[in-house]
Amino acid sequence: MTPIDPERWRRLDAILDELLQLEAPAREARLAELTCGQPDLRSQVEDLLRRDAAESTLLDSQAATRFEHLLADAAQEAASPADLAGTEIGPYRIVGKLGEGGMGVVFTARQAHPDRLVALKVLRAGIFAGSQQLRMFRREAESLGRLNHPGIAAIHDAGRTPEGLHWFAMERVEGSTLDTWARSRPAPDTRAEIELRVAVCAAICDAITHAHQRGVVHLDLKPSNVMVLPQAAPGAAPVVKVLDFGIARLTGGEAALTTIGSRGAGFVGTLAYMSPEQADGDPRDLDLRSDVYSLGVLFHEVFTGRVPVDVSGATLTEAARLVRTQEPARPSLACRLLRGDLETILLKALAKDPAQRYQSVAELGDDFRRWRQDLPIIGRPPSTAYQLRKIVARHRAALGFALALLLALLGAVGGTTWGLLKARRAEALARAEAGTAAETAKFLESVFRVADPGSGRGAEVTARELLENAVAGIDTSLAGQPEVRGRLLGVMGTAYRQLGLYRDARPLLEQAIALDRQVLGAEDPRVARSHYTLAGLLRRLGEFDAAREHYQAALDIRERLGQAEDLAASLTGLANLEYDRNRLPEAAALYRRAMALTAATAGDDSPRYASHLTGLALVHWRLGQADSACAKLERVVEIQRRSLAPDDLDLAWSLSTLSRFYLDGIDRPRARELAAEALAVQERALGPDHTDVAETLDVLANLHRLEGSYDVALDLHTRALAIWEKALGTDHATYAMALDHLSRDLSDVGRLEEAIAAAERVEAIFVRTLDPAHPALISSRSRLGSFYRDAGDHARARRLLEQALARCEEHYGKDGRETTEIVIELARLEILQRRWSAAGQLYDRALTQAAALPDSSLVLPRLRQEIAEFRAAAAGS
Repeated sequence: MTPIDPERWRRLDAILDELLQLEAPAREARLAELTCGQPDLRSQVEDLLRRDAAESTLLDSQAATRFEHLLADAAQEAASPADLAGTEIGPYRIVGKLGEGGMGVVFTARQAHPDRLVALKVLRAGIFAGSQQLRMFRREAESLGRLNHPGIAAIHDAGRTPEGLHWFAMERVEGSTLDTWARSRPAPDTRAEIELRVAVCAAICDAITHAHQRGVVHLDLKPSNVMVLPQAAPGAAPVVKVLDFGIARLTGGEAALTTIGSRGAGFVGTLAYMSPEQADGDPRDLDLRSDVYSLGVLFHEVFTGRVPVDVSGATLTEAARLVRTQEPARPSLACRLLRGDLETILLKALAKDPAQRYQSVAELGDDFRRWRQDLPIIGRPPSTAYQLRKIVARHRAALGFALALLLALLGAVGGTTWGLLKARRAEALARAEAGTAAETAKFLESVFRVADPGSGRGAEVTARELLENAVAGIDTSLAGQPEVRGRLLGVMGTAYRQLGLYRDARPLLEQAIALDRQVLGAEDPRVARSHYTLAGLLRRLGEFDAAREHYQAALDIRERLGQAEDLAASLTGLANLEYDRNRLPEAAALYRRAMALTAATAGDDSPRYASHLTGLALVHWRLGQADSACAKLERVVEIQRRSLAPDDLDLAWSLSTLSRFYLDGIDRPRARELAAEALAVQERALGPDHTDVAETLDVLANLHRLEGSYDVALDLHTRALAIWEKALGTDHATYAMALDHLSRDLSDVGRLEEAIAAAERVEAIFVRTLDPAHPALISSRSRLGSFYRDAGDHARARRLLEQALARCEEHYGKDGRETTEIVIELARLEILQRRWSAAGQLYDRALTQAAALPDSSLVLPRLRQEIAEFRAAAAGS
């Protein structure tokens, strides 16, 4: 074959890259334009397109080899990347070769500023790289660019030399590959050695979880792609680094996996670590659970020294069949200490059916940590006997799971109340209030006796049953002890509220206030706390006037008592209420007062300060100050990550809220990462039916809707709505907001009549419960108008849209995002009624307003396309 001139090749490559972005009909037309009068050029491009299509079949090594032959011919007159020692690429001077793979050559290189050694990866085919190789090479760089985790080798820089060599520089990792490290360790026949290896596996899971949360699925996990660094000090946990994202799939829209390698020998080595669906060859079946399986293979080898399915010596076809069909060897046959939970963990990761595996690498990593803490693993069915064995192993009292959950919820009450729940601390409490503490402990012991394993029910008892038992016994068992009754009613009411059972909590908290005032007097700090707790519940129930009375009562007591921290909490409670009523300047002023008080007493990096700053961030977000809002909430998360446990519910709520900010700001990978982290914590701590879970489900549903997964969005919003209905009933503003989101999904999937019915219910609830200027009411009215328009009821549509526009202009100005969206909806109505001039004027207004928005780059392209289509339609009429 005649070598291709490098300049000619670059022209071919540029044309091929452009054409591969187009669908077939458009591709043919564009090819004719680009090669007009150049039949030889057209023939070469068509040949490359045919080869690219052939190479896109998974495991088609023959097609890949033919394509490589073309590149080899072209490279006859070019320098090889392997000959680069001593040369400079960008700001890096090549020191020597580190290694090479199917796609690239990796060098050690030195960077002058900062002075450091890096790993520099250069595309093997040099300037003659084909479009497929270039896409994979760029995909690896893009994958690494999304990631920032101590367990993943970081990318520093990327580029292309004037001669056309593609490269990127990354962190240089010095250590041992995972299999070499495992072989260098003592045999895993002691608990200490097993624990060390479990710690390494958990660290690898953390790194891959980060990648998944950023939308990157690795798909080539094998021992050579995981490095273990030397321990920093004796006894310190080893550090791991995950490498080589060369065939990673980018779940945010990147093309499916197209190739894994080009040489048969490499296939067999990699195939032992592939998931069954990956070996099956259909890229549509691949998702993050494929990485779960590959990690299962890695970890099996870490503990046993062998892979679970031996494919050595098998042909490519036979090796793929073995991976798909042969059940893995039981790890305990090679290492008896793995028998039990660790074997269960490994075998669950290695399940042939993805639905039977851990559904995320995070779950796999969590189970390794649970094993180290002698906690029940999620990979094993939670039988009562199993739960009790784990409890005994932890040397804790034999209490059922529901009681443990209830105690965790009650822990949020704080201070003395939490102490009253622990009999072992009764002696310490007795020094301050012996009678109350002893009677409270005695009462709780009798209530929770049903949770003792000896009672026969054990962990089957639910937290709600325990609360109901407690409430039923308070009046009869403690009739003559109003102080104990008041305290316990407050504890139980707070627990009901924490469980999301708001309507059950209300009468208990109201009784608690009455008893506290009777026994302690109106000015006692515990009475102020009771007012504050009830106010928060009433706010959640939408009874804003009653909530204000109790917030104000708590604030007045705390001001007289000079309790700065509690006073700041009361200010934030009132600020939250003003925020709910859309009185944003008043809310901001109260948040700032609370922040100033807390900064003076606890510092501006304390969790208390962060809780007040959260409110101010929400105000800024509603005012359209997105950058300020995100910066404030990022600081909140930074403070909470530093000060709170990773599974703290306040941190989870902040992550969920920040994910909503980023979703609206169209940073979908960041939103997905934050929401997934929040939901995992919330579901573990609160169960699947808590209102905090519902709020995070709403974020995930909206994310799926933006990505066009309307059915998934509908399912998630339906689940969230059911949670709100259970907690608040069907006549509450928050329930209506969830129903409003569901109405959009119904319209998206073509169920317009149901969407209209839902939106009409939303409108009726909002009219009864919200201020006429509330943005939720304006938005829902606009949405209902658009539904009527789509259903052909143009008169009702116009009335609602014009009402929404007038209200929006009155309260939020004529140039904001919300106003612009309603103007666009009206323009669409005018088109349907063939009022072209009126539609044009509205579109002109919308275009002017959209250009002035802070995120105009996200709005303008779509709007301009819509206007162009309108003008074409108007001209045709």
